[in-house]
Amino acid sequence: MARDTDDDFLDDSVAPTQAETRAMLRNVGAYRAVVGAVRGSAWYSFAFGALFLGIWYSLPAKDQFDPFGLLYLGLGVLEFTVGLLNLVKPSLEGILFDGVVLIVFGIQSAARQFLVMGGPSAWLFFSAYWVYSGVQRCRNYFQIRRAFPVRPSSANLKWFDDLIRDVRQADPANDPTALDLASKPPLRGKLIGDSAFLVASGSNDLIVLAADELHLTPVVTEGQPTRAVLHLDGVAPGPFALDDDNWRNYSDWKRANGQ
Repeated sequence: MARDTDDDFLDDSVAPTQAETRAMLRNVGAYRAVVGAVRGSAWYSFAFGALFLGIWYSLPAKDQFDPFGLLYLGLGVLEFTVGLLNLVKPSLEGILFDGVVLIVFGIQSAARQFLVMGGPSAWLFFSAYWVYSGVQRCRNYFQIRRAFPVRPSSANLKWFDDLIRDVRQADPANDPTALDLASKPPLRGKLIGDSAFLVASGSNDLIVLAADELHLTPVVTEGQPTRAVLHLDGVAPGPFALDDDNWRNYSDWKRANGQ
């Protein structure tokens, strides 16, 4: 098993069971969602970095290189660096870095009110909020870190993205493991072993299910095309059109798994 690093996520020395593989893939998917949120926060970091640099630039020339001026400059450069790291190589630590910058900025803002402005002002409320927000981000980091004692590597994440791409390209007419369901939302799927991998239209998340967790029930009405109901959270319960290719692939997969 990998440690809390970018080591290999799967232990090649012991072949995992299907259930273990599904658990691993769900872990990868959850981690991928967190990393995606960190990447999205890069623009927030760039905006905050621009704010810090703007404050520094607006200071009188004589104040730009005093301790507080240099702190604004340093925070701006640091926030831009954090944003670049989060955009190019996002990781859980991006959450921690953002939190630390907010804490330092809040403390600096409060100290400046007392040491430069001679006393507290309405900005003290914002200073306290920035410190509080920074502390909460740091706490979130440690909570999320505990949720991922084993981290997927970049290779695992790439393999996961490739699997999602394969599912999106699934064609049940030419691939006996594929599904293309006209549900709401529409779903593409791959049926491999006793696992089903589904991606909803417009989504970038992979749904990982065991064979006994996916149920497709045909609804046959005389004189009308066959329709089906998919029993799955997040999918509308109403019936949708079901063609022969999808039903064949689904029923063959269920039979292969003793269902």
